[in-house]
Amino acid sequence: MSRRRVQLITDHGCLGDQICFIAAAREYAKYHKGVEVVVSAQPEIVAAYPDRLVSVGTADVKIPSNPESRHRAKRASPDHNYLGTYMAELRLPTQLPPRIELPNLPTAPGLLPLAYIAIQPYSGFATNPERGLLQAFVNVCRQIAPEWPLVATGSPDTPQDLVGVDYSRLGDPTSVLSVIQHAGLVLTPRSAAAHIASAYGVPSFVWTPDDGENWHLDYPEWPHYRARLHEEPRKTIQQLAEFAMRVRSGFVARPTGLRLALTNAGIADGVRVFMGEGTNCPAALVDLGACRSDSERIRRVIERVHGQDPGPYPPYLNVGNAVQYVLEDATTTCVGRGIDVGSDRWPFPGATPIRDETGRNAYVLPDIDELSLDFVFSSHCLEHLHRPEEALALWAAKLKPGGVLFLYLPHPAMTLWHPEGPWGGDHKWIPSPRHVRRMVEQSGLEVRVCTEAPDAYWSFRCVATKGRMSKPVGERTSPTLAQPRTAIEPTPVPASTPSTLRLGAAIPVLNEWRFIPAVVGQLLTVVDRVVIMHGSRAQSGVPVVLSPDVPELDSRVDILEGNWSTEAETRNAGMEYLADCDYVFMIDSDEILLDGDLQKLRELCESRLHQVLSVRLHTHWKTPDYRIEPPEHGTIKMVLRRDVRIVGVREVEAPVHETDVWCRHLSYVRTDEEVREKMRISGHSHEMLPRWYEEVWKAWDAKPDLEDLHPVHPPAYRRAVRASDPELNAVLARWGCAWNGGAP
Repeated sequence: MSRRRVQLITDHGCLGDQICFIAAAREYAKYHKGVEVVVSAQPEIVAAYPDRLVSVGTADVKIPSNPESRHRAKRASPDHNYLGTYMAELRLPTQLPPRIELPNLPTAPGLLPLAYIAIQPYSGFATNPERGLLQAFVNVCRQIAPEWPLVATGSPDTPQDLVGVDYSRLGDPTSVLSVIQHAGLVLTPRSAAAHIASAYGVPSFVWTPDDGENWHLDYPEWPHYRARLHEEPRKTIQQLAEFAMRVRSGFVARPTGLRLALTNAGIADGVRVFMGEGTNCPAALVDLGACRSDSERIRRVIERVHGQDPGPYPPYLNVGNAVQYVLEDATTTCVGRGIDVGSDRWPFPGATPIRDETGRNAYVLPDIDELSLDFVFSSHCLEHLHRPEEALALWAAKLKPGGVLFLYLPHPAMTLWHPEGPWGGDHKWIPSPRHVRRMVEQSGLEVRVCTEAPDAYWSFRCVATKGRMSKPVGERTSPTLAQPRTAIEPTPVPASTPSTLRLGAAIPVLNEWRFIPAVVGQLLTVVDRVVIMHGSRAQSGVPVVLSPDVPELDSRVDILEGNWSTEAETRNAGMEYLADCDYVFMIDSDEILLDGDLQKLRELCESRLHQVLSVRLHTHWKTPDYRIEPPEHGTIKMVLRRDVRIVGVREVEAPVHETDVWCRHLSYVRTDEEVREKMRISGHSHEMLPRWYEEVWKAWDAKPDLEDLHPVHPPAYRRAVRASDPELNAVLARWGCAWNGGAP
């Protein structure tokens, strides 16, 4: 019996779109095995695949994939990346970020694989930098890798105005794929070359606009650096120089090529390839796992893949001088008289080195008086100590009130540094952010920052202070809330036992306390405990004046204070703090869940079937009685299993279960003064439309039919319509947060 024949079609004609369309067509063919799939796009590329999953042709049955509206989602999308939008239009599952699959092509004549730089200097569909900045990019690369030619890729009509670039390879789409596939480094805008480079895992430097759509490039296992075009050109050039040096030195590798080569060598079992993510991808690292006996074979595989011998691992992780990776932060924090405990060949500037000597070491400091030091710095030392708690207590005793402890430690994700690993021979234990935080607090210090994710050196930092500031984390930092301001009591959560579900909630806050009584009060009807991450650094970088008007909080609420630098770091601090909970509600200070919706989410948690639960948003405007219509696109990840962590802006790398729950989002239910403060501290402040406050926010009061209301992406908030929400108003009133024009 002949197979049913269907033709997948798209209206998008640019190369990046057609590559993603073809990749989606191939996924469609895999999913619908009884269907013959044909396309008419890019016949040369389709013919280059060896498996003929998809062929070139036409059919009477036509299925379109034109995800233009999906492309315009801002900041994040349930489709994950650009390929995902095409797959979603074809009704294909995209629970995890999909990866583009492209055919292997021969190297272009005259080019050596992995020994040249491909550059797509301009694009007709992307934001292009000034020619002077592009020429600076070329000049930097010629200085760092003078033996690597720069080869332009793109259509034949690409402007040929850069000095030192070979334009002879411009040509048809298969030529573009070939040049990019075999390059050692790709320079590109957010355009076709970026999508192609992601498919082949080629290290790439990508310049991107601030239009909220860079999630298009969120492909897995792709080492790349994203530079923002609005930044000062000198900074962008420096970013390229640092990234290019790492690529040229072999510190940034192709994970796909390594994994394929290891598989072909028959030694892939038990081997993992680590990749840095997004803009912080320092390297692909091979963890030998159970294959340590094959280390010499792995060394030879890596040598063959790279065309050089970088050693069995990227060497910069095993040469010492870890201090260089935190020097900029530490020198602004550690000032005055201090010591560097564990100092080796690279002592902290201005500090007295403390080495492992008889009579003077991490456990014994007889010549240093108590309460005499401004700081204690220690890098990659604590994991070498059998009795770290004893050492920390001593160091804390030597600090003055207000003194700083700055710890830099190997991250547990880097298994090569574990005591049984090839580099962990002298390591006595495995530090983790949570364990270190607890030890530091037990020494009597207050933790100000404890990063959860590994940095470029696969390490984390913990910074604490002594006295003078607020009480240590874990103690009460303010009176307690969760007694509503009326007589209504929250429904108590049963006490947890080892067999019962334990739920927590984490709420990041700067100075937005208006709706906290309602947010927390509602949550405490289903969760066991709440932590508020009270930050002192705005996402915009401006200083924040922390509000003294903290409402009274219930004894089940802790306040965790910190100077977190990113949204992901803030939220993950809450996940670490609530590590004893099975699931954590990750909710903002202006997001309200109604009673029935909370019970739905709790029941889904009780099933223990899902890693992440997402909800939709009803965004309210000016008052609880006006709402944005149509609703915001996409969902937010609201409930996370305890082993899941946030990446980027409220994104996760785990399967997401979409619920039918709607969260009430009160981000724009604010007074004029509060909105101006929101604009000042927002991480998107630099993207806000000029005069939005005057021409939209203030003008709407007189013209409520105004459209395109969002301050950064106007169409995202098409209009505000009257939509009374009695349940929401009842919840706000229950907890003393009823809206009365902004009056307290």
